[in-house]
Amino acid sequence: MLKIPQSFSSRKASFILAGIYLLVIALIVLIWLQPLISPEILLRDVFTLADVPPYYGLLSNCGVFLWCITASVNLFSAVILSYAKREREFSLLLLFFGLISLILMLDDGLLLHESVVPKILENILSYDTAETLLPLAYGSAMIYSLLRFHKTIRNTDYKFLFLALLFLFSSLVVDHLIPLPDGRKYWLRDGENFLIEDGLKLLGIVTWAFYFIQTSFSRIVSLTGHMKADSLK
Repeated sequence: MLKIPQSFSSRKASFILAGIYLLVIALIVLIWLQPLISPEILLRDVFTLADVPPYYGLLSNCGVFLWCITASVNLFSAVILSYAKREREFSLLLLFFGLISLILMLDDGLLLHESVVPKILENILSYDTAETLLPLAYGSAMIYSLLRFHKTIRNTDYKFLFLALLFLFSSLVVDHLIPLPDGRKYWLRDGENFLIEDGLKLLGIVTWAFYFIQTSFSRIVSLTGHMKADSLK
């Protein structure tokens, strides 16, 4: 019979929360003591610091929130399903794609491939080369995950996953085919290139989130059904 822990003991939960408090306090102390950046810049809200309205970057922030939601649902569901041997492959599938969603959330939220990595590698590689490193890594991880779990994915509504990938890939294509307004060939009015590129990207993230939330829900419902059946035996 499947056994899933009902809850943490009060003592164990207290230790876990205390550990989290220590990490948060250590992070705040580190921010306070480091000499490179003013603590105010790292601690205060970005809209307040930049003195801009909160609707700036609204759709981009929605994308980050959706990556976060998907990562949370996937990782939580992976833990739940890991207690059932029959759901091991689905658990690993959600774990892999949960981690990918988490990394993409960090990339979008912190501009890793657009700003951080090129700046770190500016003395080693050209900007264009450095900017493509992380997308290539993400693409490789995606291809590996699709190949690794292709049999498991075929037991889901995989059309939504491939629709999400199509939107995201189309966004990348548009990004490279429509130059930014920097004096080079530019056939759209100011802002329209971002509308197409980021619109496709948001559609991709929405579809990605829908697919994994639906898959997680259906597998957990299936698991609870098996648990009820086992309890009646």
